[in-house]
Amino acid sequence: MKINLKCEIKGIDNKSIINPQTNQARTLKSVMIGALLFPKGRRNPQTGAIEQEEDSNKEKFEKYRLYEKIQNANKEIELTTDEISKIKKLIGEIEPQLVMGQCWVALEGGTK
Repeated sequence: MKINLKCEIKGIDNKSIINPQTNQARTLKSVMIGALLFPKGRRNPQTGAIEQEEDSNKEKFEKYRLYEKIQNANKEIELTTDEISKIKKLIGEIEPQLVMGQCWVALEGGTK
């Protein structure tokens, strides 16, 4: 499916959400890259117990390859249904509902 990477993410005021680090509007592309590069795994800071397992090296490399594909694309990208499903899952794990919802709609072809 062809995905528009330039789709801007809006706040509750319907204005583009600005990334304070880059001073640029957050786009579907930037959210997807952030989700792919966000490290998985978590330890309890007090006990050191593993609360969430890290990705395997294979999973990390698959995410990296998908990141490369997205990073190298400009306005649009062709993604498989498996790639879209993986990205949706990752976005859902780290983003609030307002951002996640817009991204999922765009990834399902609802926003051009």
